[in-house]
Amino acid sequence: ILVGSLVFTHCHQLSRTQSLQLSRTPFRRSTAIRMKGAEPYDYTFISLLPMYVIKDWSAAQPLVDAYLAEAKAKDAGAIMYAGYDTTRSQTDMDTVGGLATVSGDRLCLRLAFHEADGLASHVVALLGPLHDRLQAAVTLEEVQVHGPAAALASCKRAVEQSLSGSTVSSYAIKLGMSRIEKEVGGMSLPMQLLSVHTSFELHDAEAAMPLLDAIVQRSKTEDNCLYTGWTRSGDRLVLREAFGSVNGIARHVENIGEQLQALTAGPKPAATFLETRLHTALGNLQIFDDYCTDTKREVGYCSRATSRFYLEGGFSRYEVQQSMFGFFLRR
Repeated sequence: ILVGSLVFTHCHQLSRTQSLQLSRTPFRRSTAIRMKGAEPYDYTFISLLPMYVIKDWSAAQPLVDAYLAEAKAKDAGAIMYAGYDTTRSQTDMDTVGGLATVSGDRLCLRLAFHEADGLASHVVALLGPLHDRLQAAVTLEEVQVHGPAAALASCKRAVEQSLSGSTVSSYAIKLGMSRIEKEVGGMSLPMQLLSVHTSFELHDAEAAMPLLDAIVQRSKTEDNCLYTGWTRSGDRLVLREAFGSVNGIARHVENIGEQLQALTAGPKPAATFLETRLHTALGNLQIFDDYCTDTKREVGYCSRATSRFYLEGGFSRYEVQQSMFGFFLRR
């Protein structure tokens, strides 16, 4: 109990029952605790996204699982979350969901860290060796690092030295908000993070910035938005977001639709939409498909054209402030 308000920690969702636990004292506390959820914090965490093209999934998956088990045991103080997702392109009715991962599909490692030193040490000690072991089973396609501008050089150097054949695309945070108050050090729980990654080609930064800021400000009013914000690498913009549920995505699309349309509209738009990727568990992807059908969203941001990455495994250690009504659930 803090300042007359109840504070809870994110908890794992067991089936459809959502449970809450009292949290430990976190690293930081918002200046005001609203009944509708936590005040937003600075958006400064670093995400690392190596993307591979799969050649032999049966050979690759055990190696990735072993890497995550080692990371969970050895790197408790550095990792915010660590998991992996795959695309599934082959119909297979013997597989849950009716689709299977095969040669030519993509493997994305989804990693996040509190600061650059933790990322660098993890890459050298654990990710680099995994990359070497995976050489026969996958081909590296790209590596993205998103974080504060001051942290990117050391992160890029560590990745390019440890992952042979890699060229890192570094994305500096421009603005954003997060409701994660304790990024590392929490109880280790199975990863269930629902994240959305949307990229744009930037044409006019001066015209775009007020719209980017408006999208972040409107997102602060959404109970289900865990974090959202913009990163930039040259003329490429990325919107990094996470939500508690697909319902949160639906409300978000409605809430920022006007600003997003203004960003990409007209004969000389400030930015051009490129793609959206959705990374989450199978059940959420099925709900997302129903949402696209119901709303007839065929193309564009969070639509049927969105690339789907199925969560295969991982863990998380972040904590999020809760209201007594549990608006934020550790998923």
